[in-house]
Amino acid sequence: MTILSKLYELPSSDFTLLCFDLLKEEYKFSNCYITDGANDQGVDIYAEKNGNKYAIQVKHKFGYTDDKFINEFNKYKSLVTQYDSFIFITSGKISKSIIESLPYKNVIIIEQYKLLDLIEKHKNVTSKYFKKAEENLKRIFKVLSTSSISMVLSIIIGLSSILITTINKEQDRTLNSQIQNVEHALNGIKGLEVYLNEIKKDMIETNTKNELIEQEYIKMQTVKKMITNDKKTLNSIITYTPWYSKVITFLSGLVTGIATSFISSILYDNYKKKRKLKE
Repeated sequence: MTILSKLYELPSSDFTLLCFDLLKEEYKFSNCYITDGANDQGVDIYAEKNGNKYAIQVKHKFGYTDDKFINEFNKYKSLVTQYDSFIFITSGKISKSIIESLPYKNVIIIEQYKLLDLIEKHKNVTSKYFKKAEENLKRIFKVLSTSSISMVLSIIIGLSSILITTINKEQDRTLNSQIQNVEHALNGIKGLEVYLNEIKKDMIETNTKNELIEQEYIKMQTVKKMITNDKKTLNSIITYTPWYSKVITFLSGLVTGIATSFISSILYDNYKKKRKLKE
């Protein structure tokens, strides 16, 4: 852990105290104190040495650009003329060229590098501040480590929960999909069963009707055979066949033919109607 990192861990109030002890040790001021912040008029530390008065401005910063430093310095330009010496001390970086460009002989600029040299030179008065900073850093690292571990665990637990939920959802979706597929298959089987039953019923009905038609046809053939036998019997009884018997025979044959054709026609038309209704 570097001195600079410890330095930036100090709050502004502790940094002011550090600068107070450093400057007092370095310049051996006879009278030195920290002013009231509300009424300091730009003077954070007032000091005296050999009758000379010092106005000291303390700035705890990371660094300054050239323009930013000039703007900052101009705020305290009046102190340069009011006091014998003006010290501007800061934890931030300031370019060497901009410091050398200042047209004042009674101005002392102590920027980051000079400040670190003073801290190294006067460890006896600065070590107490950095011990406190070290403790703060350790506490921060501990909190960060604990927080990091907790955060990592929370992320792992969160991701695990999301993963488990996703897997469960996928499994539920897969199970639901499988159940739906089985239901579709069962419905298909049921539909096929109904269709097969209908076909079976049609076949039974068709077979029954065919049997009826066949029975009717057999009856028709039986009637025809009976008529034919009656005709033969009639012819055998009548040995004498006058002219009118021929006419009777002709008429009986004609009637028999017409009756047979009529019955056959009715049966056939009935068969065609039933077949057409089944198509």
